[in-house]
Amino acid sequence: MPPRMENDTLILTVNNRLARELRRQHDHRQAAAGLRVWPSLPVLPLDAWLRERHAELVDLGETDRVLLTPHQERLLWEQSVREDGQGLMQPAAAARTAQDAWQRLHQWRLDLDTLAHWPDEETARFLQWARRFETACEAEGLLSQALLPDRVAQAIGAAPLSLPARIELRGFDSLNPQQAHLIAALKAAGCEVVEEVTPAEPG
Repeated sequence: MPPRMENDTLILTVNNRLARELRRQHDHRQAAAGLRVWPSLPVLPLDAWLRERHAELVDLGETDRVLLTPHQERLLWEQSVREDGQGLMQPAAAARTAQDAWQRLHQWRLDLDTLAHWPDEETARFLQWARRFETACEAEGLLSQALLPDRVAQAIGAAPLSLPARIELRGFDSLNPQQAHLIAALKAAGCEVVEEVTPAEPG
């Protein structure tokens, strides 16, 4: 059984903005109650929590992969595009588009090989860039941010990661397949996961 955090509940948000807002609301309520000091609200954006778990896996010796920063990843995509030899007018813009497509591919848990069945030229070119990017990551021991949720999900239950007893999800309109796979792994490890349903505002 993985070790539990001291605080039994962790709030995971869809982005940084919501995490900051929840902290602000929590601090306002504590101050209004007349308190002068209080524990910080245990809230993190999901991306930040995943990065912490990767760092924990590194510390545990469970992985030696270096997690790419968004900027590093963009540069690697640009390199993959420039090596194409097609003389694109805007390789940086093409790299941004390719990086977004790579992330969506993994969010929907689609295999790169499925793209080989699409006959159009743009898909074929992206497939070449993606293969080159993937090969570079493997050769250098790098981990793309897009693969991080899957790697953490795979490690949950297999490595002694520190997990809360309860997780509350905030701000997620719906979970993509990759996120749903991560949540399933957390539940399988004994973590209670509660998804906050935000009522739709009238138009």
